[in-house]
Amino acid sequence: MDRVRIDTTNLKRPVVKLDFSSLIIFEAEDEEGGEHEVEVNLLFKLIRISKGEKEVIRCWSYLYEIDVENNINELEVEMKQPFTVTFCDKPCSTVCEYIMVVEGIDFEGEFDELRVVYPTLTAIAQSHC
Repeated sequence: MDRVRIDTTNLKRPVVKLDFSSLIIFEAEDEEGGEHEVEVNLLFKLIRISKGEKEVIRCWSYLYEIDVENNINELEVEMKQPFTVTFCDKPCSTVCEYIMVVEGIDFEGEFDELRVVYPTLTAIAQSHC
């Protein structure tokens, strides 16, 4: 997805504020049976790499689910939704690399398109008094 590298070696008790934003786009349909469902379940993981150690420091879930129970022939969904998170980390005074990755957890429906686009990860660091 996206990554940012930040050097906090000259900071005392550093605090790093991370902001991530993206756009989730999907088109899906369900034509089977009398009940129709479209579901997108994604897991966003923030990873910190510091001194050769890789650690997942926080996870966020994105869930979109729609269920329709009636006599319609099909359910069609076209969606564009922003996904943004903010997180503050307190790493050691060193060079850190932060990476935001996304993995698919569960999907229902037939997808013509499913993308996470325009990922942007930014970081600001300062000493904590």
